[in-house]
Amino acid sequence: MKVSKFENLKWIYSEEMNISLGIDNNLPKNECADVVFAKLASKQVLKKHYHDREKKISLSYEAFFFFNGGNIKVLLKDGFEEINTQSPFHITFYDDFVHGIENLSEKDVVFHVLCAPTHEENEEVLI
Repeated sequence: MKVSKFENLKWIYSEEMNISLGIDNNLPKNECADVVFAKLASKQVLKKHYHDREKKISLSYEAFFFFNGGNIKVLLKDGFEEINTQSPFHITFYDDFVHGIENLSEKDVVFHVLCAPTHEENEEVLI
């Protein structure tokens, strides 16, 4: 068993994507998938992008788990969708689906990100 506590996360800010990632050696990671925390500051935007993955599996995805709810605008290739709830919710982006997130809240939004296959550096393509 491995335990990863929120207070022990190492936060890394990505200026290119405008988001902070919380990492810990106890979070799951192998060649098939990995898990990180993500934090988008109040009124900030995770830039619209897609993932160009060299590792091809039958269906790659990026799954976002908003365990504390959120007030966000999901930015899509040709529009957006607003979600405003205090209940947990989940979003999945498959293959090379264009996506971004705008945090409409006055507080940071924190969520889990599961990437399959494992995220590789510089796989994001900004739109």
